[in-house]
Amino acid sequence: MTDTPGLAFWNRVADRYAARPVREPEAYEDTLAHVAAHLARSDRVLEIGCGTGSTALRLGGGVALWRATDASPEMIRIAGAKPAPASVRFAQAEAGEAVEGGPFDVVCAFHLLHLVPDLEATLARIHV
Repeated sequence: MTDTPGLAFWNRVADRYAARPVREPEAYEDTLAHVAAHLARSDRVLEIGCGTGSTALRLGGGVALWRATDASPEMIRIAGAKPAPASVRFAQAEAGEAVEGGPFDVVCAFHLLHLVPDLEATLARIHV
């Protein structure tokens, strides 16, 4: 695993991040509804940058597999401690490494791609 810029920050703030309410709940609910409308029960979904797992926990029960990844071990620790549908799996992985365990029918990356050091290489790796 390479050194992700900002990883120390995310590890340090993970507990505070998890305790914070969603800043714009209406927008978040709209996003969830939009994503859910594009998912099929048979889909294998990869989420890159899952943070503390909120989206995976909300949508993961409606698909065959939801593999939620984050580079931060602290974020994954928090996500993994929450009750989850049987189809949800949390794993520590950087964006470019998250595709392990594929292929996937759907890839989600919410509020993340601007943080990836080499976006072009990451997108090429994801689009296998």
